[in-house]
Amino acid sequence: MAPRREQVRKSAAQDQYDLQHRLFIYQSYLRNRHQKYVITLVRRAYRSQYHCNFAPCRKTIINIVNKLEKDGTLLNRKKPPAEKKTRTWENLQKVTRLLMHDPEKSTRRLAFETGIAKTTVQRLIKDSGLRVTRPTRVQQLKPEDYPKRVQFSNEMIVHFGADVNLVNNIMWTDEASFDLSGTISTRNAIWYGYSNPKRYIEKQIKPQNSVSVWCGIWSGGIIGSYFFESTVDGKAYLKMLQEFAIPSLQQHNVMGAIYWQQDGAPAHWAKIVFAKAMKSNEDLKAAIKFQIESLCPKEITRACQSVYSRLKRCLENDGGHIVYK
Repeated sequence: MAPRREQVRKSAAQDQYDLQHRLFIYQSYLRNRHQKYVITLVRRAYRSQYHCNFAPCRKTIINIVNKLEKDGTLLNRKKPPAEKKTRTWENLQKVTRLLMHDPEKSTRRLAFETGIAKTTVQRLIKDSGLRVTRPTRVQQLKPEDYPKRVQFSNEMIVHFGADVNLVNNIMWTDEASFDLSGTISTRNAIWYGYSNPKRYIEKQIKPQNSVSVWCGIWSGGIIGSYFFESTVDGKAYLKMLQEFAIPSLQQHNVMGAIYWQQDGAPAHWAKIVFAKAMKSNEDLKAAIKFQIESLCPKEITRACQSVYSRLKRCLENDGGHIVYK
């Protein structure tokens, strides 16, 4: 059997003091706590008590004292039991099977049904290779709109083939309506799958209590923004043409040199406008104007010149929605 001194040395070397040693250290500290060199006196008392040449360091003594005064005990806290491993092949198969049956099931619901932690469910989904997709917000199309879009695409492709510069000489115009409530949130409208189902959420043409803005772009720049203070009817549109659009075209020296495009449906809402919460219609107008003026000229030119490929994509979808990136 090892001598007592060697047993104490081994315990100290492992920086683990049993309850008896800790209690002695604490009592020695209390007896000398008002002394100037209290730590030195505790170390000296420890060496004398246990007949050894070493003693606990200053940090150890302070930790033992603080532990009793804070926790009310000198015993070590029990370590929490190790979490059961749940990121297993069986659970991966279970989560994948549930998502294939219901691709719109949320991770919270999956965690509830499987008894697996939500964070582990998220890791299992990542391990499965399933993709997360969200629906795209698009303008509402009525049945009669599809053949019209096909006809327009066919006619414009013929015109572009006859005049390669035509795409640079068209003023693309449209109106958009914004309201203070922002846009429909698709954050939680998710779909898990190995491919993109390309789902869409159709929006109404014009929300109530909204701000209507007109804008026009061509390869050479941008005209706008123009805000309609009332309902966008024929009278309001004519006023915009006479008081804003025509003077702007004259200012850019393109009057009579470009073709004017227009339709009866407002453009898509721009998410970037609602990046910051709006408190009034004036704030909303300022945000819209800022985003329009921030458009890069090269970006505008690139968008105008992409019309041909967009038309072909529209024909491929039989006049249906297209996602162009």
